[in-house]
Amino acid sequence: MLRPASLIPLLALALALAACETTIEQGCLSGPCGSDTAGQGAAGGDDAPDCSATPDAGSYPCEVYEVLKAKCHTCHKPPDQGGILFSLLTFEDTRVAADDGLLRVDEIRDAVETRRMPPVGITLTADEEQVLLDWLGGCGQPLPEGEGCECNDPAACP
Repeated sequence: MLRPASLIPLLALALALAACETTIEQGCLSGPCGSDTAGQGAAGGDDAPDCSATPDAGSYPCEVYEVLKAKCHTCHKPPDQGGILFSLLTFEDTRVAADDGLLRVDEIRDAVETRRMPPVGITLTADEEQVLLDWLGGCGQPLPEGEGCECNDPAACP
């Protein structure tokens, strides 16, 4: 049998849920009531960083390039080199607008965060995933041209 004193926490929880205009799955209990946009990724969530000041030219940081080279370039190279979708050989490739209007860097961020990429059969190590997520979370900033790593000759790249 429940005692009146033990009903107080249950009553408080019921009142909090009733006052909240969102569902528990949206995070009402994990923070202030209201719209929770955490986890929406770069595809338009309010938590997406403002990357408008990111330069359109430069070079990949070498640790980022090494992950892309090892896990992404098999598919993400120019079509005339047997690639599909789009190339990621140079930093500038990430700054191209995709069909949906998002920059490719935003699509890459979403694909890595949701683990849609790399595809089945290719696995990122925890360190590789962290390298990409750290770089993408910081707006995919380039190093000045020539100070980083990239493939400037697609015929010579994997």
